[in-house]
Amino acid sequence: MPRRDAAYRLFKQREIASDLKETVCRLSDSSYDDAANQNMPSMQYELPDGNVIDVGVERYKIPELLFQPELIGSFGLGGDAPDLKNAKGLSQLVLENINRCDVDVRKDLFGGMLLAGGGSLFPQLRERLEAELHDAAPTNVRVKVTASQNAIERKFATWIGGSILASLGSFQQMWMSKQEYEEHGANLVHRKCP
Repeated sequence: MPRRDAAYRLFKQREIASDLKETVCRLSDSSYDDAANQNMPSMQYELPDGNVIDVGVERYKIPELLFQPELIGSFGLGGDAPDLKNAKGLSQLVLENINRCDVDVRKDLFGGMLLAGGGSLFPQLRERLEAELHDAAPTNVRVKVTASQNAIERKFATWIGGSILASLGSFQQMWMSKQEYEEHGANLVHRKCP
């Protein structure tokens, strides 16, 4: 499409990458291991122009970046790869944030996680995250990660939730004007939405 604007071209490229992610990529049940995954069968993906590409071990390796960000160095990006020595995986970040919360609510947080957004559409993400958190959680805590089976609902869950909240009659009382915020600051949120 030579006559298309660069922004439209980028939009379509991202749309193709998103479809590739949702249909071909998947997480393995356990941590990614180069040696164990070399014999994984490749999968074909047809591009909109009719070309077909084979996606091999990358279909497992790319989603694994969510749990092992240091793997990005193995993609051969050279100097373009960011320094990820201190980067943390998804399960580590979830654990860190739960542990920052009050002790009384941690059990509820472990039992009520919800996956939402386009990045949550990797097959096996829910099961893998739940398993890793279960291994790291205290022994008396039940870990439950929920994800909608409907891909569209999961992808747009935040918008759907915002729409539901905005349609509630009580939502009018939760609004805050710019003037109110400037006058009272962020603490007004806690007063309006206890």
